[in-house]
Amino acid sequence: MEPSQCGECEFNYRPYPRLVERYIRRRRCPKCGARSRTFSERIEDSVRLHEAWKGKVKNDAFTGKRKLRGWFFSGHEWSFRLGKFVHKSVSADKNTDTYHEQVTEIESGRVIHECSESLRDHQGHGSAKFKQPKSEP
Repeated sequence: MEPSQCGECEFNYRPYPRLVERYIRRRRCPKCGARSRTFSERIEDSVRLHEAWKGKVKNDAFTGKRKLRGWFFSGHEWSFRLGKFVHKSVSADKNTDTYHEQVTEIESGRVIHECSESLRDHQGHGSAKFKQPKSEP
């Protein structure tokens, strides 16, 4: 039963379970005679914030898709495999032909995944992955 009080004199019905059942039906308060009631409920929740930074480097000397010369991402990302947030840092630069990616656990700092290679060699990963043709029996 939720805590309830008289709306006028704040007579507390909580310590008197039989009175609560009897007077909750809008009967008069035994102390002041009012019919108003006040009910209260405590609700708690928590929020945890995670931040991430994402950006692109463009050069207007190039045209079309070649304007994009590099990109980066650094921040917290959800790991479905681990079922928790991890820190991910990715950077790519077309001018120096480099790609670097590092994924670490937030709590322990343990490196889960690290990849440092030429940007030209970094193909067939993530959404760019090609499906293998089904072999016939």
